[in-house]
Amino acid sequence: MADVISYNIKHPVPESYNQIHLLRSELTNGLENKLYLEYRAQNQIAGRRYLNSIMKTYNLDAIATPSENELWSPFSPSFTVAAISGYPVINVGV
Repeated sequence: MADVISYNIKHPVPESYNQIHLLRSELTNGLENKLYLEYRAQNQIAGRRYLNSIMKTYNLDAIATPSENELWSPFSPSFTVAAISGYPVINVGV
């Protein structure tokens, strides 16, 4: 991560790439952090319970929802719940 941050500083782009997330992640001890792993496991369990309850209640094989107005957004609520739960997501362009 430090190499990417350093490269971005040495080679700025006109769009002024904001690397705040890279800088913040560099301050952590990575994906093996005990607290992070606990929260990730709790969120995954909660997300699966939520999605499984919807699937079972309405006898669904899949859930289709609109995404953000952008072509692709990782912050669309349907993407976020599925990703946290560890479930696959398929994005079909319109």
